[in-house]
Amino acid sequence: MNPPDNRGNPASLGKFQGAYKYTLLAVTVASFILAAVFFAGGEAAASASPTNNSSVTKVVGGRKSAATATRTATRTSTPATTATPTATWTSTPAPTATQTATPTSVATVSGTPAPLTRIQATFGVTRNGSSLSIPLYTSQDVSTVDSRVQRAVIVIHGSSRNADDYWNYAAEAVQGISGMIVVAPRFAELADSPASNQLYWTTHWRDGNPSEMTGRPWQVSSFEVMDELLARLYQSFPNLTTVSIAGHSAGGQFAQRYASTRNDPRIAFVVSAPSSYLYMDAARPGPTCSRYNEYKYGLDALIDTPYMAALGASTIRDNYQWAKITYVVGENDVDPLDPSLDVSCQAMAQGAVRVQRAQEFYAALGRMFGAGIYATQSFEIIPGVAHEGRKLLNSGPSKAVLRR
Repeated sequence: MNPPDNRGNPASLGKFQGAYKYTLLAVTVASFILAAVFFAGGEAAASASPTNNSSVTKVVGGRKSAATATRTATRTSTPATTATPTATWTSTPAPTATQTATPTSVATVSGTPAPLTRIQATFGVTRNGSSLSIPLYTSQDVSTVDSRVQRAVIVIHGSSRNADDYWNYAAEAVQGISGMIVVAPRFAELADSPASNQLYWTTHWRDGNPSEMTGRPWQVSSFEVMDELLARLYQSFPNLTTVSIAGHSAGGQFAQRYASTRNDPRIAFVVSAPSSYLYMDAARPGPTCSRYNEYKYGLDALIDTPYMAALGASTIRDNYQWAKITYVVGENDVDPLDPSLDVSCQAMAQGAVRVQRAQEFYAALGRMFGAGIYATQSFEIIPGVAHEGRKLLNSGPSKAVLRR
């Protein structure tokens, strides 16, 4: 700052020079104070922001994304458990009651729901004063009331009965959806060496047939078990508004036939690549044999499956007409030698391979029910996919149902 020119007045000049010195002193002191404050803030920022570059992994909805930041020390954290076969948690089931255990809590990130955690449990069914059970994989106890749950997915395994894997597939499909429970029952067969207090079936669990009596006090249809599981969900989760039942391969057979037994607008089905379909009339696209229209392929001889016989053909047709169903099959599911493909005469009357059978059945729906059926039932061939449960259940059409 340049002082005014007072050189013509010595007295005034002396007074001004004194004032000017004091002004300079005040400015200097203020500058030192500001510098100290700035330096202290810089030190604080430096201590909060480490000085070496390192990659920090953030977990968002169970998925990892890398971000580069300035750090003085590497921060490590355990990512949230994801719904994959290698990152699951189980507890040992008790013999006759639904069991749960409290998994390690997983925090959410930025409001995103934490990934679901798989719990191994059992689901009990009681008849005549005694209880038998089936194994059950679930994301939370199905017997504890929880008003936060609004959506449920029940996923049915294939012929390998690997219900834990199918739980993982479904959990992957619904990741990030709030208010969700995922449940995967397991319908054991004798080859699984079931415990003495567990239900088991022949391969006909997929048709709704009764469990085996050998060594057990009573029998129950696999469809009755599903009925009771649904009733339990509705009881425990009073705000449950949507239920999705999905099955692949043998599980697809289960889901497709079970759809004909329900009249519940809250339920939608995903039928993924079954070996055969339950037709609602006697017409078929291929050559037929003497028993081609018997249940599980058609509506004749329902008496051999008591659960279906109790409903009757008319009710089965009516239920199916109003069912909300999405059918999916892989574009490359065309292997006629696939060991899990049903090659009986009844199945071959529906087509040679799964893709053809799916196409023929979907086309037949219009004949059986009229064009209106296509308002609630849809079909997609998934490109580049063979007979692969994980990919089909995580396809766009399937996820649209499971995540609703």
